[in-house]
Amino acid sequence: MNTSVSHAQNRSNSVVDKEIASKTATKGKTNVNTNDIKIRQWLIDLVPDIDAPSLNALAKLFEKDGVHTMGNLKDCIRVGVLETSDIKAYINAVGLQKMKALEILKAVQNIASGAQA
Repeated sequence: MNTSVSHAQNRSNSVVDKEIASKTATKGKTNVNTNDIKIRQWLIDLVPDIDAPSLNALAKLFEKDGVHTMGNLKDCIRVGVLETSDIKAYINAVGLQKMKALEILKAVQNIASGAQA
């Protein structure tokens, strides 16, 4: 493996992890491993005013595909198993408001772009 690519990937992943950590309830704690954050908590942190039925339905759609944590989500996005179109399908199935959907999709795109550096 090309070490310069590996170092660039690690720096990029670090930036994405810091961004995720800044938007979670674990903000302010040291040594936070964003990979351990549950999808449900990530959704609450991204969209604090999400209603309970939408939150439950959306979290269940992620979990149905085996995505239980941020680590799972990052891995699936980075290898192309889960794409933006899949997340949009989850959001459409739940009927989430467009501005709430936008927050989730922006976060997913940030994860995806962090993997490409």
